[in-house]
Amino acid sequence: MDGWQLAQRLRARPDHRATPIVMVTGHALEARMPVDREGPYDAFVVKPCSLRDVLVRLADLMKIDLVFEDRHAAKTAPEAAALPAIAPEIPTRLQGLAGIGHAAGVRRELDALEAAGLLDAATLARLRDRLAEFDMARIVRLLREMTRDAT
Repeated sequence: MDGWQLAQRLRARPDHRATPIVMVTGHALEARMPVDREGPYDAFVVKPCSLRDVLVRLADLMKIDLVFEDRHAAKTAPEAAALPAIAPEIPTRLQGLAGIGHAAGVRRELDALEAAGLLDAATLARLRDRLAEFDMARIVRLLREMTRDAT
């Protein structure tokens, strides 16, 4: 079953007719189409996206005010400076996977890099933290900085 089928099944059930459904898609063209109020979804979020993007959209649909604490704000400058320089070929596949929002693929690549000993524990932890938050844009930025520092 894909996401569309799940949304249709949920909408068919009386107890879920008013449940907000946000479709997370990699197809930007779909997001430009007007939302069909009779359709199975209420909103789109286009990949790559962060968990914050999805939460904001859901909160808006549920009329909830969110307050975010940016736990990474204080770490941004030192974090970039502390990244180890690595060869450009290592993050290439990771950047591609993160760029399309493929979280499972990013996780597999990080596991492989860890098993091969190609990334230190601190860098792996930073990337895994971003993955846990589905912050693919930050993963891509970190990898670009690492590649740039290697040249």
